[in-house]
Amino acid sequence: MRPWTLPLLSNLVIFLLGSHSLAISQPLLSPLVPHEKRNHVPAGWSYLRKHHATAVLPLRFALSQPNIHAIDQYIYDISHPDSRNYGNHWTAAQVAERFAPRNDTIQVVYTWLLESGFATNRIRFTKAKSWIELNATVEEAERLLNAQYYIYKHASGKEHVACKSYYLPAHVAAHIDLVTPTVHFNAIVSAALEPSHLEIHSTHQNIKLGMPGKGYSSPKTTGIASDIFNQLETCDQHITPLCLRALYGVVYEPRAANRNSYAIAEYTPQAYIPSDLDKFAKYFAPDIYGKRP
Repeated sequence: MRPWTLPLLSNLVIFLLGSHSLAISQPLLSPLVPHEKRNHVPAGWSYLRKHHATAVLPLRFALSQPNIHAIDQYIYDISHPDSRNYGNHWTAAQVAERFAPRNDTIQVVYTWLLESGFATNRIRFTKAKSWIELNATVEEAERLLNAQYYIYKHASGKEHVACKSYYLPAHVAAHIDLVTPTVHFNAIVSAALEPSHLEIHSTHQNIKLGMPGKGYSSPKTTGIASDIFNQLETCDQHITPLCLRALYGVVYEPRAANRNSYAIAEYTPQAYIPSDLDKFAKYFAPDIYGKRP
């Protein structure tokens, strides 16, 4: 070997070793893809400020579960009277085993978190291994999820942490159903925190709990109901009995109407109002208009 080749070989070995170390220390290169996005702030909430970078977030990763597509078959198998397994309800352990994430799902997400700089003692699995728990600072979470975290405030004074969107590496996304806290506004606002003067619906002032009009839920409609009651084209805007029949494939012809009955439940803060029943009957069941249960 010629003497001048030794330095070249040494440099090549150093370069290869350095490249190998770099590959080990860096996360697997994978393009980021949007996982969830929120297009608006829910009613009653408003932007307050950017979250502090050093604040700690309890990140939770819901791992993708197999067999979810067949859950209706499992339910019918134990609940339908004609089934051979009728009444043979599953134990909690059987449910957890049937829907437990696959080993490759656990490994992919776990490896991604390790490669992203989180030590093993910070990554925890729930008992069923369906969730991964990780406490991270806002700065760490934003870097991991390519997100920006903000503080939102409810009219009652309650605060909530959320982001507008977040991203996951393409090779990881298929193994995660969702991450919290992120885009979801699932904070529970207690009625006790609500000022007496605050009402979501301005037309119902000074309404006490349990009375009609009290509550945080608005009708699930995108506008004024006019001539859409019998049009399947607008089921994404206004749910009607016709929409439900089409969605669930229900074909029903009354054969024993004199033996049919129904009950109306009141769940606070919603209340039964006879005039509302008439309004429904006017459009969908004229034969029961004016009748009372």
